[in-house]
Amino acid sequence: MGMDRKNLTQPAEGRGRYRWRRLFYNPRRRHISVKERFLERGLESSLLRLIETPESVDAEKIRLKEQIVRARAEFDNFRRRTRREKEDLKKQAIGEVVEALIPALDSFDHALAALDRDHDATALAEGILAIHQQMEKAFSTYGVEKINPVGEPFDPNFHEGLGVVQTEEHPANTVIDVLQSGWAVDGRLVRPARVKIAQKPVAS
Repeated sequence: MGMDRKNLTQPAEGRGRYRWRRLFYNPRRRHISVKERFLERGLESSLLRLIETPESVDAEKIRLKEQIVRARAEFDNFRRRTRREKEDLKKQAIGEVVEALIPALDSFDHALAALDRDHDATALAEGILAIHQQMEKAFSTYGVEKINPVGEPFDPNFHEGLGVVQTEEHPANTVIDVLQSGWAVDGRLVRPARVKIAQKPVAS
């Protein structure tokens, strides 16, 4: 239903007269909510303020520019701090690994000293075995695992096939020889194991 314009009494001069004109030419505006009317008045007042005082626009530009400069400076400081912390963590990790490997280096020194002193092959072999055990222990401390998949099914995610051997003694696609051990750190592959794979003989 449209609004009966005859029932609208034209108010006196001022804001009331302006509102009467809006309602007269657009009757639906009578049904806008109080909140919508409040937001509309606020928007009108802000626009009038910007139009009447252009210097406020310049002040707002200056304020925004200062905020951008401060944000950029804070980001640069954060980036430098993060880089420094990353370098400190890297140095700390290297130091821990070196500390774990020092006993193996000491055993190397003892084995070489024994070799120079009396050329005892047995002592040298024992020293090399001790070094090997110490290094494996140090690696396991940091989640380093050796991949030695003899007898396991070939897995291209962790193994690199370097040859195929036709044989009936092993199931097909089984690793029968490891030419070079693989390594992984906490399940992440560092180097695949290089292997030979069993294959059923081709019928002649």
